[in-house]
Amino acid sequence: MAEWTDEYDRVLKVVERVLRYDLEKLKRTPEIKRIELYNEISENLERFETECITMPADIYNDAASRFALARLLLATSSWVNHEDNPMTSGFGENELKLVRDFERYHIFDILTIDEAVEKIARKKEGLYELITDYYELGYANLDTLLDDPTILKDLKIAFKNRYMKVQHKIEKITFGCIERYGLSWLKSGILVKVEESEAIRERVIAEGEQRVRELESRLAEFESIDDENLTLTNRISQLEGELLKESIAKEGAERTLESLAADRDRLLQRFAAMDRVWADQLDAIEARRREIEEQEKELQARMERERAEDRRLLANEIMELDNLKRGLAEKENALNSEKKATQLKKGEIEDRLRELEEVIAGKPLRLVTSEDAKLYELNYIARFDAKMHEFPVRIYNPIEDKN
Repeated sequence: MAEWTDEYDRVLKVVERVLRYDLEKLKRTPEIKRIELYNEISENLERFETECITMPADIYNDAASRFALARLLLATSSWVNHEDNPMTSGFGENELKLVRDFERYHIFDILTIDEAVEKIARKKEGLYELITDYYELGYANLDTLLDDPTILKDLKIAFKNRYMKVQHKIEKITFGCIERYGLSWLKSGILVKVEESEAIRERVIAEGEQRVRELESRLAEFESIDDENLTLTNRISQLEGELLKESIAKEGAERTLESLAADRDRLLQRFAAMDRVWADQLDAIEARRREIEEQEKELQARMERERAEDRRLLANEIMELDNLKRGLAEKENALNSEKKATQLKKGEIEDRLRELEEVIAGKPLRLVTSEDAKLYELNYIARFDAKMHEFPVRIYNPIEDKN
């Protein structure tokens, strides 16, 4: 017998004990006990690497892979339990996730092919979701997953040894489902996802249209705000003219200015209330956009894992989501333009009243030439080319526009 045989059997004893456990059993083992097992395996690994160095390469590599997997199983149980200990520090999150996900499929080891097919067809015990996830997450192609250069070589060997058997079992179960129910049962997971996205999209459109109706109702009370602004602006211009001609006494000018300031304050309050209406609508648009982007991101990730014919289903829905996003962006831009125009109006009134106050206090009135006035007028027209009653309140509906 080779000199390394006895030591080989001894150092692998704890490893084999851990490998007989599934992840669920390890999760329920007390943390202190799992830490002891992890430390003992690590110590045995040190002895193995020094005392079993003369063993054949294939046996050595197989043993090293089992050491790595036993430690990873213990680390994954700690990671899944959200425990604060150093076991997980030696492994990447991709390795931990692979073990966590593949360990779920050991349930198929205890079922016959017929039992599994029946339970999947009846969607019992979560097996339907489990096997569709298996394909949608790309786990059907274990070799491709293990091409990841960040996964340890020892773990790649261990994954194949531990999970290839269950992979073959799942393939047989899949063929059994296809023979009995056709391909539709497997595709239905994708179709369900597309239908869920369509429902979200339609709800976003419906909610958007409801918000538009609410916005129209709330803005109705501000229909006269342009007239109020024009009236105040004309009164300011009248006072400016009287001060320029020196046809009004200081006391009269002060009283007129006080009246104008009171009207200004009322108008600014109205502008502020209108700003709040727009802010509410902008917040609602942002919330809907975040929801759409989250759904779009999920579909994009899923599309990368699907076959060509299934990608088309997802791509069409992603295009619809993108259209809806563009519609929301157009509406947001219109709202922001109106909000900016209101800020300009408020600023103009404030500046003119401040200048009048300074004039009444003794500062010379700045004369505005007809050329300057024309430039101001053109600037004003450019800024306020959209009247309140022409406010764009229709939410973009890609379904209607497509038709």
